[in-house]
Amino acid sequence: MMTIPRQRRVLLYLCVTFGLSSSLFAQAPTKPWTVETSVNLGGSFDFPGAGVGAGGYSEEYTYQSPYLTQVPSPALSHLSLGRKSGFVLGGEASISVTRFMWLYGDYGYIFPDRNQVSATVPVFLLVGSQVLSLGLGTTVSTASRQYWTGTGGLEVSLPKIHRIVPFARFGAGYVHQSYNFNSSGENIAVSTGVPGAPTTIVVPATTITRFENIPSVTFGGGVRWYTGERHGVRIMVDGFRLGHSVDDVVAAIGGGYTFVARRSGGRITVGYFIHFGH
Repeated sequence: MMTIPRQRRVLLYLCVTFGLSSSLFAQAPTKPWTVETSVNLGGSFDFPGAGVGAGGYSEEYTYQSPYLTQVPSPALSHLSLGRKSGFVLGGEASISVTRFMWLYGDYGYIFPDRNQVSATVPVFLLVGSQVLSLGLGTTVSTASRQYWTGTGGLEVSLPKIHRIVPFARFGAGYVHQSYNFNSSGENIAVSTGVPGAPTTIVVPATTITRFENIPSVTFGGGVRWYTGERHGVRIMVDGFRLGHSVDDVVAAIGGGYTFVARRSGGRITVGYFIHFGH
């Protein structure tokens, strides 16, 4: 019968003992009504940013009853695409229902995205059958957008005693959007030589503000890496499906820009967690 040298027996014993003890760092202390708190940071993906466009049209005014008509002219447009990812900061509190099931609630803040773009557009005055060029006007557009998330739901951990514990979760809540858009007005001097024609045309500023809570379902998962019996590092990926769409500015085929509707987003975070209680 083969025998193992004493030194190797001791080494094997130490390795097994260390492995078992380190594996017990994971879920062994987790009992019902254990409370977990965590803080995390990371990045978002696929949420619409503060895309903004300017130009893309010529401005035509009619004498007698002045009003603005925008005639498409994509070659004149300027576009600044919104950021598709942003810095995320958040926190969470959870309570265990069983050894492997948790109820959680979390809050996250996605830092704002801001953009500004300007363009020059041809300006015309229609006086009867005459089309009078007034030269070029300048328009400036700015936009900003930021998000907050507040969700809760159920989390299930794999029933294994190990230092690294995978988990999956499903929940619901709200994604709050704060969106501001402003297109500057213009004062255009007019010198047409037509008796009675206006000497100044005023283009009013355009402002759009949205401050809303959007219902959302969430789903995702990740792993807990226990560096001690009651604390460690958590890596997680979350996806969001919004209850209604959010507008995003994108480049149009053939030039210019257009608006599309998006209803999804996500985030990847790394955080520190600690358990309290039982």
